[in-house]
Amino acid sequence: NADIDFMKTKRANKIALKRLRIADKLLREGNKTLFYQELMKAIWNYLSDQLTIPAAELNKENIQTNMSMREIGPTLIQKFSDILNECEFASYAPGSGNAEMSNIYQESIEAISKLEEHFKKK
Repeated sequence: NADIDFMKTKRANKIALKRLRIADKLLREGNKTLFYQELMKAIWNYLSDQLTIPAAELNKENIQTNMSMREIGPTLIQKFSDILNECEFASYAPGSGNAEMSNIYQESIEAISKLEEHFKKK
């Protein structure tokens, strides 16, 4: 299990980047529904792999608790929570345009990058 968890955390960023590229393509196409779905998958799967939380136990509370235990700052924890909340809301709410989609996409990239930096320091 330790080897499996190690491999998941090692490839978490690579898989997230692949999903983010797909989300970027959907953003450029203006496909709002699929964009938010892909972005949420990228974030959820990244956090699951990086924090070694099984998919069955994956929820916002477990993510926040796990991140706190790993000494990740509250600002970054809140950023991931905000991104997930915004994606959930925007995927069902009418009216979000390409500007909002582009902003949440950039915020997601920045949050993942900051979390990667945190783990590289450890």
